[in-house]
Amino acid sequence: MPLTEDLSRLVLERYSPVDRLPAKLRRMIEQDYEKALTFLVQDKPWVPESENLQHRALYLDLTHVIRGIPP
Repeated sequence: MPLTEDLSRLVLERYSPVDRLPAKLRRMIEQDYEKALTFLVQDKPWVPESENLQHRALYLDLTHVIRGIPP
């Protein structure tokens, strides 16, 4: 399995609409993809439900990308 730093880079390289990622989330993925995934999957009561759903959808997209990276 790739190191965490390499995995973050590979995820961003393989995620096709990477240009549509908000800058804050992209930086979070670059710094610590595990933290980013945790942030995306958790409900945040201070944001609208539609944004929570968008975050969960992005979480699913990114985990799908991770599953496609060879060990």
